Amino acid sequence: MPDPKPMRFRLIPLLILLFAGSAGAEPRRIVTLAPSLTEILFFVGAADQVAGVSDFCNYPPSVKGKPTIGGINNLNYEALAALQPDLVLCPEVNRDLLSRLKRMSKAPVKVISTDRVSSITANIRALGQLTGHAPRANALALGLEKKIALYARTSEKIKNPPLVFYYLWNDPLMTAGGGSYIDDLIRLAGGKNVAGGKKILYPIYSWERLILDDPEVIFGPSNLEKELRELGKKSELRAAKKRRIYSLDADVLSRPGPRVIEALEKLSLVLKKG
Repeated sequence: MPDPKPMRFRLIPLLILLFAGSAGAEPRRIVTLAPSLTEILFFVGAADQVAGVSDFCNYPPSVKGKPTIGGINNLNYEALAALQPDLVLCPEVNRDLLSRLKRMSKAPVKVISTDRVSSITANIRALGQLTGHAPRANALALGLEKKIALYARTSEKIKNPPLVFYYLWNDPLMTAGGGSYIDDLIRLAGGKNVAGGKKILYPIYSWERLILDDPEVIFGPSNLEKELRELGKKSELRAAKKRRIYSLDADVLSRPGPRVIEALEKLSLVLKKG
């Protein structure tokens, strides 16, 4: 995990992306299409500037009072237009979806990368600056960076980290590869990602390959709890034999946002279990 200071320099290209082609005025009616970005806006104190959110934005609890406009794959463009946003914040999506969103939205669309742990504090600073909450955002980002750095130093001291497999999806079997947000979490929590050498962020994984790799720990999101229980019955897997297959809160685990420390706490506890 990089030192906190270099992480701040990654903010520069992100700020250029956010401010390119925009006026100096702070946006007052933001629509956000990613739960992680919604959480960041509320975290930095910009809740009153959020006009609408996606159907999947459910945290913090106060977000429930915000109008919803569907999901990124089934966006209600009429509802979006009715909110009269002055900015739409979007995660990285495929080219066709982004092209349609830009074509249908009358407001500027800003695409923000959320693919690494290091992007979290950069996004907090950038969105804090964008919405007029820079001092609070900078202080919060610095606090997170210090905690993340502590996890990084602790994990570096582990001589034989447990081999870990992330159960992203069951049909087809998928996991998180090297350079992904989950790969970062596994490493920072003190584990070694089975698929860390994969160049694809979220590769399909064969059952035969999983048996050969024989991870010590398998974990996945809580929405796949039933599938994970079934996996625990597979006697071919070391993790099943040792009862080291776990489901963790899907929202906390998979959102690159302010709750990253909670995700690291939960995962590190799982990896420390014998």
